[in-house]
Amino acid sequence: MPMLIGYASRFGSTRDIAIRIAGAVRTHGNAFDVRSVDKISDCVPYDAVVFGSGVSWTIEAMDLVRRHAAVLARKPVWLFSVGSFGDRHPIVGALIRKEPKEIGEFGADGSPARLSRFCGSH
Repeated sequence: MPMLIGYASRFGSTRDIAIRIAGAVRTHGNAFDVRSVDKISDCVPYDAVVFGSGVSWTIEAMDLVRRHAAVLARKPVWLFSVGSFGDRHPIVGALIRKEPKEIGEFGADGSPARLSRFCGSH
């Protein structure tokens, strides 16, 4: 099952997590491509899609989701967000646990198949 793992990364943490996800996909013998969202032109050839961005989704990531919404609606899609402090931080933890507001417009029912949050390294 070919899978697309796309990311929008300002400081490299989201890219690093996308690469780690690819490593997990590889151990199960699945084919995949890992690409920056600005290098993705087509989602049709993939059976499943994973997209990641910072805790506030970038314009590039949201533009990609909007451009390919019709195709993505017919595929399993997983999304992830990356925050620099993690969700247990006493000040910003609650913010990071919230679904990014930009994600609300994704999918027919307003939510992805699954949304995960990770702590970045920067």
